[in-house]
Amino acid sequence: MKIYEPLAFITFLALICLTIILGGPIGYFINIPSALVCTLFPICIAIITLGAPTAFHALLALRIILFPPALNQTATEDAQNIHTLIIPTYAAGILGTLIGWIQMLANLDDLTHLGPAIAISLLTILYALCIAEAILRPASRRIAFYHQHEVHQEAA
Repeated sequence: MKIYEPLAFITFLALICLTIILGGPIGYFINIPSALVCTLFPICIAIITLGAPTAFHALLALRIILFPPALNQTATEDAQNIHTLIIPTYAAGILGTLIGWIQMLANLDDLTHLGPAIAISLLTILYALCIAEAILRPASRRIAFYHQHEVHQEAA
């Protein structure tokens, strides 16, 4: 694995953090319930649809983001299973947003809580986007790429 791959991931995270810090207090961007919805919901969906052993094996394959791939016979399956987590991750973001908006609309009597409620409801979309596009999709593509490259080397 080249050094630029984990470096690009770390640079991505640094740019997101820098943008957040320059935009205002970092506390505005931290919301534990939103983070839990965006991480646990896709994991639960994966366990339901793929079965627990396959889901946990796919989650362990996510280490390819920072570490060299450990390719095996299930690499193609891992790539597909990780890729299937992208849609539930976006669904979790939308679900969290809808829950936040319902809570916000239920409390329209107090307008002082309107701005923070909207911000928190939108954080789930931000979290889902970052998880899906910065972790899941690149991990799926890297596993598939390395597996395909390994198969071509063995055939040659």
